[in-house]
Amino acid sequence: MQQDHNATKEELRKVRRNLEAKRKAANAYQEELLVVKNIMVSMEQQRTQLQDELELAHGEITRLNDSQLNAVAFVVNGKNTPNEQDVTLLATKTRACRGY
Repeated sequence: MQQDHNATKEELRKVRRNLEAKRKAANAYQEELLVVKNIMVSMEQQRTQLQDELELAHGEITRLNDSQLNAVAFVVNGKNTPNEQDVTLLATKTRACRGY
């Protein structure tokens, strides 16, 4: 009878240790989940900010005329003389954004 009682107490200790280990693992998982969620929120904020900046830049580019496009191409290329290929490519892309 005493042996059964001791065996039952030992089983109960094992179950408690197991539950405690699972509780700790669940808490650690929750903490990791919170970190990932915070990273995702931060990334979404950065994406939104970049999207806003892109829309602003797109609006500014679509308002440029051809001579202004040439000046932009010089700055983008970091050159003092125009590279006709770059100017043509930039102008083509901008005109495509404008819809013509």
